[in-house]
Amino acid sequence: MKINIDGKDYKKVNKLLNTLDENIGVAQIYSEMLDNYPNLITEKDLISTMQIEGCGESEAFLHLIFKRENIDYSDRDMNNLIVDSEMENIKKLNTQTYVNNPYYKNIKVKEASLGKYKLSYNYFEPYEAFVCEDTKVKKEDNYREVTTLGYFPERYKYLCLLENKSVWMTITPYEINTMKESISSVKGKVVVCGLGLGYYPYMISLNKDVEKVFIIEYSGEIIKLFDDNIRCLFPKEVSDKIQILRGDAYKYLDDKNFMSKMNYVFFDLYHTASDALPMYIKAKKFEKKNPNTKFEYWIEDSILALERRIILDVFFMEQEGNMQEIIKKPKNKLEEIELKVYEYLKDYVINTYEDLYNLLCDAKLKEIASNLN
Repeated sequence: MKINIDGKDYKKVNKLLNTLDENIGVAQIYSEMLDNYPNLITEKDLISTMQIEGCGESEAFLHLIFKRENIDYSDRDMNNLIVDSEMENIKKLNTQTYVNNPYYKNIKVKEASLGKYKLSYNYFEPYEAFVCEDTKVKKEDNYREVTTLGYFPERYKYLCLLENKSVWMTITPYEINTMKESISSVKGKVVVCGLGLGYYPYMISLNKDVEKVFIIEYSGEIIKLFDDNIRCLFPKEVSDKIQILRGDAYKYLDDKNFMSKMNYVFFDLYHTASDALPMYIKAKKFEKKNPNTKFEYWIEDSILALERRIILDVFFMEQEGNMQEIIKKPKNKLEEIELKVYEYLKDYVINTYEDLYNLLCDAKLKEIASNLN
């Protein structure tokens, strides 16, 4: 980057960088809590805190999270961060909303194993916190990130796929909520990259406007486990729409004859935004090759939020003269992406705060991602 920002605009730039730090700080608070003690809250503690603090349930929930992490809830800066990042927007979810989801209501999967994989069930305990929606980004507030936590007041069972006894895939409120918009919009012939537990293919196949669903899955064991234990439970009119293609998703996306017949692609080969970003960048080149096919990516807002952080990190390291360490030897895939961003934007001129701000909008991030291959 060629950076020529004057003092007046630098105050605005510093606010942008401070918001990045705050985004990372909030994410660390949630990550620490969810990784180490998601079951820290009980109904008794919640009611007691509501009475003592004279507050509502979601605010009391946050009080208890902060108490466990030894964070001062009354600190002025922390109070501003709570408001700006909407940290009190912790949702008490209705169990019946998810129990009555068409997949869970109609498809009763039994536990089964094949090789290193096992279909099983896991549980959210009462008042166990979890992320329940995709990252929301407040563009007007220097790209403030908002993470929404949710919980159930009673025990909630969800389907999962284990690989070597570790959770590999799930169908939780997070998956249900983050796929809802795409499910409602797809039409025609749809390519689904990644089989998972068949939730997305099942849901879109219920749509009369969806003609055919081609699922691309690499693992033969996952395909067999799905066919023998899940697909066999689908109604015939749903199952008949679905065709599973075993192989590399990228090879199918690069097949002009195959892709010329497709209306939509839903890309979902990852678990988190960190896993996703390298795959997202790789998939973007196929989007350019297939302009008549609409590509959608699971948790794209979270993926773009991570890319935005990387670009701001490159900007800051350029200013501080600290890029040389990464240029010499990237330590991981995300640092490799930082290096690609650095190379791609080396002639990009930033004269004002607006130049940097506009570089971080979704449309520009998608353009950059498509040119990093």
